[in-house]
Amino acid sequence: MEPPEGGRKKPNGAAASPAVASIGDELLGDIFLRLPDTATLARAAVVCKRWRRVASDPPLLRRFHSLHGPPPLLGFMMSEPPPRLFSYKVPDRLFIPAPSRNPHLNAAAANADFHCLDFADMYPRSGSVIDDWLLRGYDGGRLLLSYGFVEYEELAVYDPIARTADLVCRPDIMQFDFEFVAVHYALLVDDADASFRVVGAQFSNGRVRAAIFSSQTGQWAPLPFLRAPGPWRMRGGMRAGRFAYWQSNTRLERYFCSEEIERSVVLDTTTTEWTLIQAPFPAKESYCVADMAEHGGLCLVASKDQVVQIWVRDNDGGWVIKKQISLLKKFVLLKRLRQVSKKKRRRRRGYGRRGG
Repeated sequence: MEPPEGGRKKPNGAAASPAVASIGDELLGDIFLRLPDTATLARAAVVCKRWRRVASDPPLLRRFHSLHGPPPLLGFMMSEPPPRLFSYKVPDRLFIPAPSRNPHLNAAAANADFHCLDFADMYPRSGSVIDDWLLRGYDGGRLLLSYGFVEYEELAVYDPIARTADLVCRPDIMQFDFEFVAVHYALLVDDADASFRVVGAQFSNGRVRAAIFSSQTGQWAPLPFLRAPGPWRMRGGMRAGRFAYWQSNTRLERYFCSEEIERSVVLDTTTTEWTLIQAPFPAKESYCVADMAEHGGLCLVASKDQVVQIWVRDNDGGWVIKKQISLLKKFVLLKRLRQVSKKKRRRRRGYGRRGG
C-alpha cells in the first residue's frame, strides 16, 4: 500500500489523535477529570506550566473533588518560631512527606516548591530589613507568606504544587490601633472551590482587633473586637475546622509578666464571634484547639506524659476532661522506643559511675 498523499506511512500502533500540545484547555480539563484520584492530578500538574494552570483552575477542582472526594495528605509543613520578639531572619522551613505507597503522591510531594524558591524568583524583593519572604501560615495545601515589616508588609498566598500565587494587600491600618504593632494572620482555604480567606489579628491596649480578607471579593472587612487581658504576645494563627485561633506566647510573655497563664482567642468564622479561652492546665503545655461536633464543637486537645486529653465545656462553662488516650497503649512501637530509651539512659548512668 502506498503511503497517504502528502505524508509518510504511519507505523503500526501510531496514535491517530493529535499531539497533546494541540489539545485545548477545555478538552485537557475534561481529561484531567477522568484521572483516578487527586494524587494523579497533582502528578499531572507538575508536567508543565500549562498543565499546572488547567489542573489548578477552581471550577475544575470543584468538579474533581465532587467526583473523587477530598485531596489526600501530602505531608506536613514545619517552621521554627522566631527566637525573639522581633526577628528579621527567615526561620528554617521543613516539609515532612506523609508515608505513601502511591507513586503519584510521592512524585507530587517531591516536585512541589515547598521552600518557595520559584516563588522568590517570581516575586523578588529588596530594600527591607527582612531577609526573605516569611512563612506565616498554611492550610489546605497553600502557604501564607509575608515580606516587609508592619505597615510596609506585603502578603501572598502561594500554591507550591501549581506554583501560582495571589498577592494580598495588607489590611487598612486604620482598622488597627498602632502602625508599629505586628499583625498575626491565619489562613483558611476552602478545598471545594480553592478560594481562601486570611484573618489578621492585632493585640493592643487590652483589645484584639481583626479584619478578614476574602479571595472572592478581593477586599478586607473589619471584624468585631474582643477585650482580652494583657500582656499578650500572640503566636501565628491556626485553623481548626470552622475556627481560627491564636495562642498566647508564654515563652515571650515571661519577659514581660511573671504570671504565666495560657490563653487562646478563638474566632468562629461562620458567625464571626470571638471566644477567650483560659487553658485549664499549666502554661507551656502542648495543646491545640479542635472542632469536634461529637463533643459539642469547640474543644481543647492537650498532650501530657504520653497521654492525649480531650477537654470539653461543662454546663457551667468550665473545662473538664472528656476522654484520655494513652499513646503507649495505643501504639506498641512507642512503648518499645521508650523502653529502649530508658535502657540507654541507665547504661549511660552506669558508665558514669564507673568512670567516677
